[in-house]
Amino acid sequence: MRLFKSETLSLWVNTFVSVYILTVFILKPVHNLAFIVLALLGIGYGIVVLKNKTQQFLTQNDKWFCYAILFYILVRLITFAFHDDRLRHIDTVNQLLLFLPAFFLLRQFTPNLKVLFGAIPCSAIIAFLIAAYDRLYLGLPLPFGSMIHIQAGDMALSLGWLSFVLFFYGLNKKEHFFTALCVFGTLAGLGASVLSTARGGWVSLPVVLIAIFWIFRQQVSKKFLMSVCVCIVALSTILFMIPQTQVSQRIAQAESDIVNYFQKNNPNTSIGARFEMWKGALMMTQERPLTGTGEAAFKQYFKKYADEGKIARSASIYAHAHNLYLDNLAKNGVFGLLSLLAIFFIPLYSFIKATGSASLETKTIAALGVTHILAVMMYGMSEAFFSLHTTQMFYFFLLLVLFAMLRKRKFI
Repeated sequence: MRLFKSETLSLWVNTFVSVYILTVFILKPVHNLAFIVLALLGIGYGIVVLKNKTQQFLTQNDKWFCYAILFYILVRLITFAFHDDRLRHIDTVNQLLLFLPAFFLLRQFTPNLKVLFGAIPCSAIIAFLIAAYDRLYLGLPLPFGSMIHIQAGDMALSLGWLSFVLFFYGLNKKEHFFTALCVFGTLAGLGASVLSTARGGWVSLPVVLIAIFWIFRQQVSKKFLMSVCVCIVALSTILFMIPQTQVSQRIAQAESDIVNYFQKNNPNTSIGARFEMWKGALMMTQERPLTGTGEAAFKQYFKKYADEGKIARSASIYAHAHNLYLDNLAKNGVFGLLSLLAIFFIPLYSFIKATGSASLETKTIAALGVTHILAVMMYGMSEAFFSLHTTQMFYFFLLLVLFAMLRKRKFI
């Protein structure tokens, strides 16, 4: 079939990877369809490979990567079956199975570097334009329409961090237009995060910057790094001083919430409610450490704890713990937490190892992988980042593409 010829598959892979990244904040059916088409092409390609008896070599890293995804899926399917949870949760996890055929397709037909590298800053700019239009032109209190502003702001911030990684690539390649595009992408991602008013993603700033600066420490001078740090501090100060960004108000509110919780015993604030949710999730873990509560019963446990006076009533209305790790621990038990850590640390190890490559392209792909994983791990500290289908797919899709590209370069 002509569809499964190398040239045709390469064209489709480049098209649908870029479509997914560019439409992640708009046209939800389109970016979902882009992934589904890639998965179906992967299944078709797998059938052709089996029919032709073409030998496929899996490295140890390939196997561990697939094991981590399967472990993550299996734990959740068992939890859903054990607790008789709603089918929509099972459907969300089942979609992750499609990443496996997509991975086997992408490891053979990886996106073109220029296509992927160009799509990332452009998507960050699109996110900023949407957020600016909603907040500054329409005057809406929160941007991104039907998307939850916290997760949308985190995704935009991730694209900003990834654009910052690509900035170093463009700088070393002396590609001036691309370098400028990445500067705009970085600022756009940060700006969209600020306009989203979501504070949780900001904790990723020191961790991600330290990682990026460390990876590219040999490619740029110390003087340049110091200049970048000064620019970041200056930009942060400007954002803090502009009332419309609400940065200073959000920081002041966070300080007030913490004081109210610990000194005035008042949990009825945004951060206070989070602390109460974390406490409730730990209580669930003590009751059901192995099986967890499941998705459906989680809120019932919150209500029970509130009725018993163990947590504040303001925390009992939520269906997740506002912490990715505690949420998985409470709902899926110890194995749920272990499977979550597996999908972070197993690919992270491969990416970190590849940052030592002498090839700038390989180093950049590895840096993108490290940045993507670390950013999502930090978001998870104050938000159940995978509670939405969009954000879960965002993490796994970029992870899949970057890992496959690293695999294609035969570094892992």
